[in-house]
Order: sequence, then structure tokens, then C-alpha cells
Amino acid sequence: MRQAHCKIGFDSHEPVITPLARSGKRQEAVSIVRRIEASGEYVNPYYHAFPYIALGEHERALKLLEEAVDTSVEQLAWFSVEPSLDPLRATPGFQAQAKRLGRPPFPPSP
Repeated sequence: MRQAHCKIGFDSHEPVITPLARSGKRQEAVSIVRRIEASGEYVNPYYHAFPYIALGEHERALKLLEEAVDTSVEQLAWFSVEPSLDPLRATPGFQAQAKRLGRPPFPPSP
């Protein structure tokens, strides 16, 4: 059964977390991530991966994407073309998830 998105989830905070992480404000970004994780609400694993990509924690992001594939979240429709996933495309973990989905991993966007 799919879970509903929580109001404080990554889908609404990702536009804030990623720029913070990329601009060197890592602690602020991590603080928001931890607050969302501690909320006890369902967090869509697809969106949950994005902040970890921006923070450079690619192994954690790949585990979340694997969870997204395992639970068939609807956002996987964007898996092959989502620019936020570009840093992971060449990794074996990403390639494995693309294969599980039956989709080409496509090269990073220009």
C-alpha cells in the first residue's frame, strides 16, 4: 500500500535543502533533513534521496532509491530523466536500479 505524502516531507523542502547543501551550508541542510526524519511521518524515499545526493552522501541516496523501487513509488516515472539524480547515474547502484525498472539510465543532463 502506498503512503500519502506528509506535509513536511522532502518533496516540499527539497528546493530549500539542496541549495543549502550546495552553497556550503551543510549543517543547516542536515538540520532540516534530521527534523523531517524525526517527524515520524511517512517520507517518500524517492524525494528523501535528493538531499543526500546534494550532501554528497551517495550511498545513502542509493539505498533510498532502492527502497523507492522496492515500494514502486509513482515518482519513479522520472527516474531516467530527473536531473537531481545525475551524480549517481554512472554508479553501479544506480545502474542496478535502472535495470530493475527496465529503463536506460541515460547519461547526465548537460
